Amino acid sequence: MADDQDFEKIYSRTAAFEGFFSDHPDDAGGPTKYGISLRFLGNIGLKDGDADGDGRITAQDVDAVTLQKARELMRKNFWDKPGICRLPDLIAMVTFDFAVNAGSRQAVKITQRAIEACTGLKCKADGLIGPVTIGAACTALDGRKLEICRKAIELRRDFYRGIVSHRPRQRVFLKGWLNRCDSLEQFIEKQAGFEQ
Repeated sequence: MADDQDFEKIYSRTAAFEGFFSDHPDDAGGPTKYGISLRFLGNIGLKDGDADGDGRITAQDVDAVTLQKARELMRKNFWDKPGICRLPDLIAMVTFDFAVNAGSRQAVKITQRAIEACTGLKCKADGLIGPVTIGAACTALDGRKLEICRKAIELRRDFYRGIVSHRPRQRVFLKGWLNRCDSLEQFIEKQAGFEQ
């Protein structure tokens, strides 16, 4: 299973891609800072989403998000809460990075499809991490984790291309999304090399 060190490794890498405040007109998430979007803050509610403490969630809350707050929100909502932390280390890292970018449900579905494709074990792509997904992922501890990670990244690339084919205005983001996938693949291969 993934641990605190695994989270710190992938969080540092993911945070580097998320950058500072942006408000691109074609970004469905709205204003975003350190990977925390206005839409995300609205979805998690006032308790965690009202970063400036004024009793409502607006673009000012996005601007008020600190690096530490972003880290806490990402860990809670994209690592712990969906159970990504219960997956084997490398698989958890790949799933987390995509969860931050596309939501945990979509990221878990992609991982489940990759697990099934690489292990042949039934792993329903329902976006929920339960005993079947964990069991299937854990069978990959014999060195097939990297294969699952590569497949998940390949499926992620296909997901992004699908977005662009259905919503052509999103093409402006495609190069960055694909560069992020390439970088993640290199990162995971390096991590796998450290294990062997």
